[in-house]
Amino acid sequence: MKKIVLFYVMMAVLVLSIPLYWTMHQNSFGEMLLSLGFVCGVFLLSFSFSSALLSIETKSGLVKGFIKIVSSIFLCIPGLLYFFYMIPYITSNSILTEDDVMAFFQTYTHEAYTYLVSTVKPSSLCWTGCILLLFIISSFLYAIKYRNFISKSCKENLLSLGIIVSTIFIHNPLLEPIEKGIVDLYEYQTALAKHSQYKSESETELNSKGIYVVVIGESQNRKHQSVYGYKRNTTPFLVSEQNNNSLGNWIFFENSYSSHTNTFRTLTRALTDMNSYNQKKISEAKTLMEVLNQNGYQTWWISNQKKVTLYEALMSEAQNQLWLNDSQGTDPYDEIILDNLPEESALKSSAVVFIHLMGCHSRYDERYPKTWNRFGNKHVDRYDNSMLYNDYIIQNIYNHFAKMAKFKSMIYISDHAEDVENKLYHTSSLFTWNMTKIPFFAFFTQDYINKNFEKITLLKSRKRKLFVNDMFFDFLLGILNIKDENYIPQNDFSNPKYVIHYDYPILEGKKHLSEEKNDNFLNYRPKFWLHKVNSPYRLRNAGKEYLGVEMDIIYYEKENSFENSHEKTDLSRHNLEQTLEQYGKVDGFNYSIWFDFKNLTDENKEAAKNALEKIINKYGIPKSYVWLESKDWKSLDTFTKSGWKTSYYMQVPKSLDNISEEKLNQIKSKFEEISYSNKVTAFSFPSEYYSFVTSMKLNPEIFLLTWFGGKTFDELSDNEEFLSIIHDSRIKVVLAEKDWSGH
Repeated sequence: MKKIVLFYVMMAVLVLSIPLYWTMHQNSFGEMLLSLGFVCGVFLLSFSFSSALLSIETKSGLVKGFIKIVSSIFLCIPGLLYFFYMIPYITSNSILTEDDVMAFFQTYTHEAYTYLVSTVKPSSLCWTGCILLLFIISSFLYAIKYRNFISKSCKENLLSLGIIVSTIFIHNPLLEPIEKGIVDLYEYQTALAKHSQYKSESETELNSKGIYVVVIGESQNRKHQSVYGYKRNTTPFLVSEQNNNSLGNWIFFENSYSSHTNTFRTLTRALTDMNSYNQKKISEAKTLMEVLNQNGYQTWWISNQKKVTLYEALMSEAQNQLWLNDSQGTDPYDEIILDNLPEESALKSSAVVFIHLMGCHSRYDERYPKTWNRFGNKHVDRYDNSMLYNDYIIQNIYNHFAKMAKFKSMIYISDHAEDVENKLYHTSSLFTWNMTKIPFFAFFTQDYINKNFEKITLLKSRKRKLFVNDMFFDFLLGILNIKDENYIPQNDFSNPKYVIHYDYPILEGKKHLSEEKNDNFLNYRPKFWLHKVNSPYRLRNAGKEYLGVEMDIIYYEKENSFENSHEKTDLSRHNLEQTLEQYGKVDGFNYSIWFDFKNLTDENKEAAKNALEKIINKYGIPKSYVWLESKDWKSLDTFTKSGWKTSYYMQVPKSLDNISEEKLNQIKSKFEEISYSNKVTAFSFPSEYYSFVTSMKLNPEIFLLTWFGGKTFDELSDNEEFLSIIHDSRIKVVLAEKDWSGH
């Protein structure tokens, strides 16, 4: 009996030590002790309670058998933690998160099966399964072979101790993902239950009559779509439309991201007014269906996904619902959608039809008929096959509605993407940016464009601008011209007031867009600073989309102070300190600053340096946050020696074409000499001189600062010349303009 007890204890220690090991590597020593205390409490509780049950004396064989079974179950309690932690390990070699817990309670049998088949690592499954099996065997052996070798008082003490210890340490990092997952699940269920009871009867005056279609894709990475430049022709229909887009009816947005990596998290935000800016809870959120119903639109929800996940409760507010996936086995192909699209006679004069596809959800080879196997049977091949088939579905959805006289627009956006190459799918605990790079595009009829010309022109200029799908609520309301009380124009991609900070948080705040290092010019966003911030108003309203600001300063020797102006006017009205009083007051956001020193001279350089250092220290501005620019490169030496980042404003002749080659070489030689003088750390110049500047043999340690005259960020993002310049690693700052509306 003692051998059996020892065997059970050893197995219990083993199954509990594995999640404890992960906790040690993810948290502090103190938090690890909390987890250790809880683990000990769980073991004592299960062991002592089972022993107490087994010590009950009875002559009934049936009762004895029942007691042994119940005791065995209690002995297996430590295995529950092990079980929960092993699922993400054997599928993705990751730790348990609250997202895993929520997914566990929302999945259905076939989805769970296909996920496990696609992701389980046989070696991990083998050894973790063996450990769990041995633990279960030890539990049953202990119950079957039990002998009463522990005194009654000892059992009672152990039981009490187990209850006390496990209760004291119930809040610990080991249980945190399970606790948080269950709490989130309950919160969403409660809130969505209220939404599901909502039925709108009201109709108000319509803003944009017509039929609008919203197609929601699944697990689609735009990097695997040929319309976004992928090497394989996975989207022939979309490419054809793009190539024949002379009227500009199609717009493909190139820098769109999902707010999370699983459907539940993304769609509860995309289809409500929840987003990372407002941090609303689901209980406070307003849904798209509510707003559309209240504004007189006929609403449709057509889905090829099962009605099992929480976010689907949001769709119960749709006036017309078609849930097409009632399969107990393999999910039907998305072409089932095509057979159930509403005809024009079933649609009112104003309607919004939402269509939710299975898209490219794993297993990929279950998403398309065998006849669509065009690229092969390897992992990536199957994903590309599903993308090709999805393009066919999009084509047929578009063709169905395009023939309708009342049709106005079709918008396509995916819930999240997929890391296909690394076989990480969209597991949030193994996050990569490929899990968030979603396709987002739209078609607008000529009638809609004619009536909303400025809106469409603006959208076309924003093809490369950042967009996160938790702002889809405001975008769709903007397209429909609905000004609901919950509508925020700053979140509407189609509104001139739209703003998104380059550091926008996703994945529940665990990641920020500024961390993404691969896409186009996205990772160069910190280089953009705002030009001519010469007043308190401008600094206060510069906007978080810029990392830094440029200010003109003029030194007054007698007053030992600076004017914040481009031209010398009135020190009392435009004092630099009046502007800097606003520094850090907008949500604590601290800009970097480019000071354009207009009147630096050899005579005032020492006094000006001391005065400026006193000012930046007063307002808590680190010297490392500041560039100081002047046309007098020799006088900048004083600042450079004091640890300032300094930039020589290059005095380049306006028309280089009219200068002889000999004279041009003399100019270059002079600039090259300055670059090696150690008096400045950077050169600054208008962007039109970029080719000239880079043709010189400048000191490689010299950085470059530039500006595009009169260009806003939106205009720059579509400027090919700009794109070539911004990729230069020597370019540290690019100044952009902003419409100040008279300020």
